[in-house]
Amino acid sequence: MKRQLRTVAAVAAAVAMTMASVMTASAAIGVSNDEYSMATGFRDGLRERFPSITDAHIDWIIDIGASDDPTWDCQYWDTLSSVGKETIAYLVVLGQKDRAWAETQVDYYYIDRDMCVNRGADAAELDALIVKLGGNVSTSSSTENVPTWKQDDKGWWIGNPDGTYMTNQWYQSPASGLWYYMGADGYMLTDTTTPDGYFVNSDGVWVQ
Repeated sequence: MKRQLRTVAAVAAAVAMTMASVMTASAAIGVSNDEYSMATGFRDGLRERFPSITDAHIDWIIDIGASDDPTWDCQYWDTLSSVGKETIAYLVVLGQKDRAWAETQVDYYYIDRDMCVNRGADAAELDALIVKLGGNVSTSSSTENVPTWKQDDKGWWIGNPDGTYMTNQWYQSPASGLWYYMGADGYMLTDTTTPDGYFVNSDGVWVQ
């Protein structure tokens, strides 16, 4: 899931300057006015949705957004600081509370709870943080009755509740709304044309 915001350091530096100097500095370091406005607008939007959120959380969120896959941080859950873990919880709750707004922010800006747990996040610890932030874990904390992403050395696939897996069919992620195609062997197709004639990119996402 590609992100396009890759100017974290530049934006952080610009925020410390006056508006007059920002324009000059931005031009010098390659930060466009649109990117600067987007980053500051994103910060303001998060503060409106989470009055208790701190700058440290927001900086972490922007950093996560600059990565190719935000759920990758979940794989290192045990090594994350308390701010890092809280930040992931903020992103989960953001998707629950205001997914429409989150999807307008640099593609989309939230994390699927179940996928994060599958990647290695401690379910009980993450759920406690989600509840603390006013999120809902009663429907998302159980994967018993819904298809879930799974991964091995070969790739990704969608496991069904009955232990089978999807083959030769499209799957729409409930978290992002994006479409993926599971091939004849069950694995997600990437960088190719699907049997029904649609192209999926290197992340497996249908390119519309």
